[in-house]
Amino acid sequence: MKRFLAMAAMAAMLGFSGQALAADNANANKNNQNSAMSGDAASQQSLSTIEGKVLKAERDHLILEYRGAAVPFKVSRDTQIQGVTSVRNLSEGQQVRASFQMKDNENELKTITLMPSSAYPTSPGQNSGCNNTK
Repeated sequence: MKRFLAMAAMAAMLGFSGQALAADNANANKNNQNSAMSGDAASQQSLSTIEGKVLKAERDHLILEYRGAAVPFKVSRDTQIQGVTSVRNLSEGQQVRASFQMKDNENELKTITLMPSSAYPTSPGQNSGCNNTK
C-alpha cells in the first residue's frame, strides 16, 4: 500500500511539473515573440529625418550639408524619391528632406524629398508687380 501511495504521489508530482514546464515554455515563446516585435518596432523607431543642402548627388551616394557638416547617405533601389526623377537630378545647393536609418555603419537613405524653392519669397506687403496707383 505504501508503495502504491508513493507511486501515486510521484505520478502527481510529474504531472504537475510537466504542466509547469509547458507553462514555462509557453511563457518563453510569448516573451520571444514580444522581443521580436519590439525589435521590429525599434528598427522602425530608429528612422531619422534631417533637412539639408545637397553637396553631391550620385546614383548610389548622396552627401548633404547639415548644420555645417557633410553627411553621407547610401542610395538603394528601395529609396523613395519625391520631387525629382532621380537622385542624380539633384543639384548642388538644393534643399532636401532625408529620412534614413543606420545599417551596416552607413546612413541608408529611405526617402528623399526636394523641398520647395525659397528663392523668391513673397509676403503679403510685397509688391506683386501690378501698379494699381493712378
